[in-house]
Amino acid sequence: MIKINDEMLLKETIGFCDTLSKETVIKKYKSDGSGIELTYPLDGSVKAKLETLKQRGIDETTRELSYEINDEIDELWNILIEKSIICLRFFDKREPFMDNGKHQYVYGMDKLNEYHKNYIDFEGVLYGSDAYYRDHVFHVIRVWMLGIYLILNKNTHITEKKQRLIDLIHFEGEVIGSVEEATEEDIKKIPQELKKEDCIILKKGNEFRKIHENVNSNQKDKYVLVSSNTFSSEINILEKISMWTIMALCHDLGYPLEKSKKVLAK
Repeated sequence: MIKINDEMLLKETIGFCDTLSKETVIKKYKSDGSGIELTYPLDGSVKAKLETLKQRGIDETTRELSYEINDEIDELWNILIEKSIICLRFFDKREPFMDNGKHQYVYGMDKLNEYHKNYIDFEGVLYGSDAYYRDHVFHVIRVWMLGIYLILNKNTHITEKKQRLIDLIHFEGEVIGSVEEATEEDIKKIPQELKKEDCIILKKGNEFRKIHENVNSNQKDKYVLVSSNTFSSEINILEKISMWTIMALCHDLGYPLEKSKKVLAK
């Protein structure tokens, strides 16, 4: 049985920062000579921040994060949110960043930071409003790290075949069972110049799109056929991590509004 605490989650999350550097999507932009520096929630600067928290912020008795590092936790929250939004904007095909190489930026981040600061300042009031109140600033960081551990860890308790959960995620709106591995005959139908690109394949009278699946560089190229309305294969691992980061870190931002009536009552 694995004992889960802040120290363990920090160690695992730091390890995933290194693991992700081997992903095809990251290697692509490191080797294409475009000079684009990918920004995402588990990049090098986040790893350095997490290592600092692990070295300075863990209570030696409880192995949990110390409340003496409130400022560092707050800074990490802001960094992760900004990097997630930048990553999603970069890979959004409706945005120009992949084509023109311009620096990505986040609209309204200053207002979000201000709201989050006010949220933290209001915590002292919230402590008096509910006997069961949890510290939501630390809580959302813990939720984020626990989610990262669950979606990136290869464990048979999470997936049946010791695969990463993040590789099996498919989004609502797709036809269940619409993804299948391409056969050798399917691949032979693909023109050589389209081997690495999405293209349409007709099979048994149905129209499929061939996807070059996002796999690590040390694995053999794998192709899958997906129905024409399938889009999960187009969402890469960095986008999925960014989505999870925003969900985890923002899921309690409405908490002060929910509890304000209790504050006024007391």
